[in-house]
Parts: sequence; C-alpha cells; structure tokens
Amino acid sequence: MTDHRPDRIIANVPDGMQPLMLARLVEARLKVAPDAPVGAVFVARDGGRLLRMAEILEQLMPGHPILTLPAWDCLPYDRVSPNGVTISARMTTLAALTDPGTRGAVVLTAVNALVQKLPPRDVVEVMSFSAKAGQVVDSDRLIDWAARNGYLRVPTVREAGEFAVRGGLIDLYPAGAEAPLRFDFFGKQLESIRTFDPESQRTSGTVGAIALAPMSEVLLDEESIKRFRRNYTTAFGGHTTDDPLYAAVSAGQRFAGVEHWLPFFYERMDALADYTGDAPFIFDDQAREAFAERQVQVRDYYEAREQARATKQAVSSGAPYKPIPPELLYATKAHPFELADDAEVVQLSPFVPPDESRTTDAGGRVAHNFAAERQATDLNLFEAVVAVLKREREAGRRTIIACWSEGSRDRMAQVLRDHGLNHPRMAENWRDAETTS
Repeated sequence: MTDHRPDRIIANVPDGMQPLMLARLVEARLKVAPDAPVGAVFVARDGGRLLRMAEILEQLMPGHPILTLPAWDCLPYDRVSPNGVTISARMTTLAALTDPGTRGAVVLTAVNALVQKLPPRDVVEVMSFSAKAGQVVDSDRLIDWAARNGYLRVPTVREAGEFAVRGGLIDLYPAGAEAPLRFDFFGKQLESIRTFDPESQRTSGTVGAIALAPMSEVLLDEESIKRFRRNYTTAFGGHTTDDPLYAAVSAGQRFAGVEHWLPFFYERMDALADYTGDAPFIFDDQAREAFAERQVQVRDYYEAREQARATKQAVSSGAPYKPIPPELLYATKAHPFELADDAEVVQLSPFVPPDESRTTDAGGRVAHNFAAERQATDLNLFEAVVAVLKREREAGRRTIIACWSEGSRDRMAQVLRDHGLNHPRMAENWRDAETTS
C-alpha cells in the first residue's frame, strides 16, 4: 500500500453484523476466483472477537473451511511457552495454507497475532505429516517427525502432545483433537489409523487419512540447532556455560519459553500475507488502536527485560534472561494495513467516516433492544416484541430472531404465538433463514 488508508471502507456495520459482512465478501470473491486458496483474512481487534467470529461463521458458512490463527496466550518475552492448544491451532492453520488442496479458506486472526512474525512458509510446508491407511509409510519417519516437532515421548499416551511406540503400534495425541490416534504398522505398510480412549486405551473408531500439524513453531533438527547457537552467541556473546536455554537447545531439548527466541532458529521470518497471497485483508473496527497498543506493550516488556538483564549482570554471575530485539519477532510497520502487503485492505466501520470517497454503505442499523420495555411495569415485553415484528412485516422487511438452541427457539415461537404473532417460520440455520420467505 502507498498510504495508510484502506482500499475500501464498508460503513454502517454495527457490532454483530461483521460475520454476515465477512461471509458476503468471501462469497463475492469466490464467485470471481473460485479456485483461490484463501477467500479472505479477517483481523479481529482481540482474541475474544476472533473466537466469536469463528463460532458464528461456522453457522453462516457450514462446511466451509474456517481457519483460526490466534495470538500466543502468553506475554511478550515471557518465561513460559504458549499453550499447546493455541500452538496446535496456529500450526494447523499455517499447514493448511501451504496445502495445495486448500480452496476458499477464511482465515481469522487477531491484531496481536498479525503483529507477530511466523516461521517461514517453505519450512512449515515440510513440517506437516500426512498419512493414509493402506499406504506404505515409514514408521521411523513418523517417530522422528513427532520428536522434532514438539511431541513428548511417553510410555502411555494420555494427554495431547504425547506419543508412544510399542512395537508396530505408534500412539499419538494431536493437540486440539477429540481423541488420540493409534497407527498400526505391518512392516512398512500402515494397516490402519484408529482413535482410542486415553483412559481405557481401547480403540473406538477408524480414520482413513490424517494430516498432522507440529506441536511447536520451533523446529529442532541439526541445522536449526546450529543456526540457533550461531545467532545466540552473535547476539549475546560467547559466555554460555551457565545458560540453561543455550544448553537445552544444544542438546536437542525443548526449553520452557523457547518460542520467544523463534527467529534464531530460521534464516528468515514470514508474515501472514506470505501465506495468504492476494486474499483481501478485512479489518475489524478499532483494529488500528489495538495495533498501536500492542506495539507499545512489546516495547515496554522488552525494555523491562533489558533493564533486569543489566541489573542481574551487575550483581550476579548467573545467566539473566536475554531478550531478542523486538523487530526480530514483531512487525515494525507503522500501520496495521501495511501488514497486508499488496493485498486489498477493507475496513469495517460502524459509522460513516468523514472521507466518503472509498466508502460503501452496508445499511446496517442497530435493532430495537427493548431496554425501555424491560424496565416498564405497565407493558408486556412479548407484546411489545410482537408489535415491532408486525411493523417490520408491514414495511416489507423480514426479522430473524436467533435463539440459543432448537428447544429455546420452539419455546420462543410458542410464546410469540400466544401474544398474537401469526405463523412464525422456523429456520434450521442461517442459509435456511435467508431463503425463507
């Protein structure tokens, strides 16, 4: 982009309408480019809105690939690693984006995740492991892959991120999976892939094929360990005899919080735009403010670590925490729109901005919330709802009422009938509601 303005602004998108607008933008793009690997990238202003968007889109676009790239659930320059489920979601998404078979995916991320750099695309492409029952598969390759990509070898698999080897059987529990997997080998042939109960260890089902994502963004192989050692000593000097991080990585072991030195393991780091190509980036309202806040937070944590390091070096001979410069792991762009690279940038806004030259009016309005009717003692709330629904119908507009479950939907319909609403139509999902006349 040549400036910090979006290519398009879609105004009058009140809170709650973003999922519908995103679904429409994705559908419009896929009509023009049906073979596009990515339909769109949505950047939420925080993780909570990201999860909410994912839940709603799964209902709005059933069967459509929805990929989430959450931010690490730990502070910058922390002493702990991100949660395994978070890493699994991130690596599953990145692996899917390198898969040639991916079509029309919707990528959902948050500002804190967009700011952070990612492992190189070409490295992630070979970090995944795919297998199909009945094919020739090298069991040693699966064992080596699990060990190099963050899985812990144990006698018996009970928790996500573990794997076990027992003769021709390899048990592995992918993070985020509902059940662990049991790979049954006969020689070089993978005879079956089955799910099993981690408590009883009894098999419960079969899987025809599987695509596994790494449990870590850090690839520990001979080359990456050499690269880490070289970068670490270049950045912090050669005094590493009492450095537990340096010693653990040198021995091929994972160290708590090692992800915070992620750039030292790779020749370069990539951005999300390197994975998503020309897919448009659609930014949530207030994403720019969240971006600026995150940059300040990263800088503050880095300076605090540097100050603590200098203090510790002055009073102790022990190894202090050695933070890498922020620009190695985090984007240094002045504006979040620049992180879209050359892709189209769309800004969603609940208001019409002063500069309307690039603005499209989505026509969204906040619906009646019945706050006054709830407080009134002389009004029946459901009669007020029915009155509003009738006015909307007379004006030629349809109203969709979303309920928590099918049971609550059925009870709501009966209550509204009791208060004078004739023939409410029952929809099974959003698609059904849109097409119901």
